[in-house]
Amino acid sequence: MPRKSGSTCTRVQPAAASVSVAFEQGYAQQTPYADATFDRVLSSFMFHHLKLEQKRGMLREVLRVLKPGGALCLLDFAPS
Repeated sequence: MPRKSGSTCTRVQPAAASVSVAFEQGYAQQTPYADATFDRVLSSFMFHHLKLEQKRGMLREVLRVLKPGGALCLLDFAPS
């Protein structure tokens, strides 16, 4: 998968399954990936830092890059 300069990628080969997992790190509002590229998108502990319009942009981008039937796994907490 092509990546923007400065992004990082870690590939993991789980021993118990015959699947390949790649963790991509980058800016969620605009990614360099084609439509319907990913089965899953993971976001952890950053969503609450975004302003409302940035959240909307991130969610639009997630929907764009997810394959049909794909899932967003979002781990975060609500600010107090």
